[in-house]
Amino acid sequence: MDKESESIMNKEQIKNKLQKSINWSAFFSLAQDVFQDPGFQSNADNFARATLFEMALEQLSSMPCQVERIDEDGCDLLFHMDGVENPVRVELKTFRNALFYKIGSKVHNLGPGDTKAIKMKNYRGDTGPATLARYKREKCFDFLLVIQFQPAEIILAKDEEVRPLYYDNGSDGVWVNLPKSIYTKLSVSVDDSIQRTGPMLSERIKETYKDYIMSYARAQ
Repeated sequence: MDKESESIMNKEQIKNKLQKSINWSAFFSLAQDVFQDPGFQSNADNFARATLFEMALEQLSSMPCQVERIDEDGCDLLFHMDGVENPVRVELKTFRNALFYKIGSKVHNLGPGDTKAIKMKNYRGDTGPATLARYKREKCFDFLLVIQFQPAEIILAKDEEVRPLYYDNGSDGVWVNLPKSIYTKLSVSVDDSIQRTGPMLSERIKETYKDYIMSYARAQ
């Protein structure tokens, strides 16, 4: 990495580029609409929502920080930024609400403004201290981007400050809480009341499925 790239790849400078590169009002408006969509409420829709949010960041971005969705294991997005030769690898996590502690938690020695538990990895049957240690060693992304939708909040944390905090809470994966000392918060003006044109997302998906199925019937 050259000196110019090194100087730009810090939280504050990426934050400043990201703040003005995304149409945040459109992004948060579509999120509100999807959460209110009666045909898009089951747990089975979580993966579709995650895909939508990643694609929305890609489609609603422009320079100085153009977002590219890659959806790799441990890395969802690439940030292509002015003045940086190599793209920045970013993992995205989203919360509908209640991301931050208002009082704190004695269990993990957390205070007001620190985040609640964020699930970073699924064990997929590969459990144990050795697996947790491996995840702490493995570098998959450069920055963690966490978005809360209600109310709109966006935070950014550097990978090297996140991975050492991974822990196993005895369930099915690796989790992390972010102290406010290690993340930076974006400052964006958001109007999440923009109205969509056309049907709700669930209706569009249903029609797309029908058209796809009937394409085989029409091909006979």
